[in-house]
Amino acid sequence: MCAPKAPSPTSTANAQTASNQQTAITQAGLNAVNQVTPDGSLTYDQIGQWSDGTPRYQATQALSEAGKQLQSTTQATSQNLANVAREQSGRLSGLLNAPNDFSAQRDYLNNLTNSNLDPMWARQGEQFETSLVNRGIRPGSTAYQQQLADFQNNKSSSYNAANLNNFTTAQQSQSALRAGPLNEILALAGQGQIQQPNFASTPQTSVAGTDVAGITNGAYQQQMQGYQAGQQQLGGLFSAGASLIPLLSDRRAKTDIKRIGTADNGLGLYLYRYRSGGPFQIGVMADEVKHIAPHAVVIGPDDFMRVNYSEAFA
Repeated sequence: MCAPKAPSPTSTANAQTASNQQTAITQAGLNAVNQVTPDGSLTYDQIGQWSDGTPRYQATQALSEAGKQLQSTTQATSQNLANVAREQSGRLSGLLNAPNDFSAQRDYLNNLTNSNLDPMWARQGEQFETSLVNRGIRPGSTAYQQQLADFQNNKSSSYNAANLNNFTTAQQSQSALRAGPLNEILALAGQGQIQQPNFASTPQTSVAGTDVAGITNGAYQQQMQGYQAGQQQLGGLFSAGASLIPLLSDRRAKTDIKRIGTADNGLGLYLYRYRSGGPFQIGVMADEVKHIAPHAVVIGPDDFMRVNYSEAFA
């Protein structure tokens, strides 16, 4: 009985690769699901094959009639806005190159502030001098000069704070006036893209790959186990044959015959039962042994052929 031949690594790898490729092709085909929505449709078509024979697919979007009209209107509107933006963009260089001059706003605010502060400080000045006189502080005295200096400092601080606030306000006002046209032009130039139909996520059908390498190796291991078991049985059979020479091996005396292998010398090995009863056994057929090792075959008194196993497999 010959040992099973080990599978070829190259053939097994090629078979595994072919199985994986076929699984991927099947999975891609299952996932190419056409979709139809009120806004349009998404259609998959096979448009040919890649160089290795793998199918090539193409996904095509098609808008509904209402979607086509809306797209046309949206494109026309966007084009009109783009034209305006192009015309207005010619003003950008002039706007950007022009200095951010806010002196007019500042002067206006300062004049407005002075018109309010001047009368107030004039009244406070009169009240200040009257207060000094009432307290007995005479003009020209040291105390008078100190009090006058403090009054002037407070007055200057009031004007300085007002002018600083006017400066900031004027600057912000001029920046807003300058940014307005820029923002309008940029907004026109940055119109959103045309909305496309929304499609549901394509279902991802998963097809498990076939473990060709594992199956091939498993089958080989089973064959090896069967071979080893057969060798053990044959060893027992040959041992029995050596002590019970010759053994009844005539095909006519057997039933449920099934060939299970071939011995190294070419003799067929069979699983069978004797017609007289008993369990399944493994052995050879005398008519085959007669052609390969005729000296191992003898005729019994019952006219059935018997085989001397030690000579048949010498």
